[in-house]
Amino acid sequence: MTTFAYDEEPFGCSTRFEDREKEFFRRFLFNAIVQFQVLEKKPVKVVGGEGLAVTVEGKDPVKKEKVRAKVVFGKRGDRVVGWYITQWRPMEATYDLSAFEIFDKYVESFKFLKPSFYQTL
Repeated sequence: MTTFAYDEEPFGCSTRFEDREKEFFRRFLFNAIVQFQVLEKKPVKVVGGEGLAVTVEGKDPVKKEKVRAKVVFGKRGDRVVGWYITQWRPMEATYDLSAFEIFDKYVESFKFLKPSFYQTL
């Protein structure tokens, strides 16, 4: 199964990307009890500003599943927003990396049509 989404309030409260990444991964997929290993972390441009992209992989030996996820943090005004994709597979299966390419295009094309509630205050 593969899913991706935009999140106006990703887990955490820090406005610094590196701090928010740590806060986010403490709670991301916490019901699955998966420990993540960072595969790649790099600065990116997103919605016209600075961002951070983090790719991780986790394994659940009890269910014999693995998950690959990519999270992109960006800013909407002063607030951190996020986009993420998760792809679950049986332990012995391979990931469909073309889904991650589609996700990257989705994030690159993302635009805000109007200011957020917080930007209007």
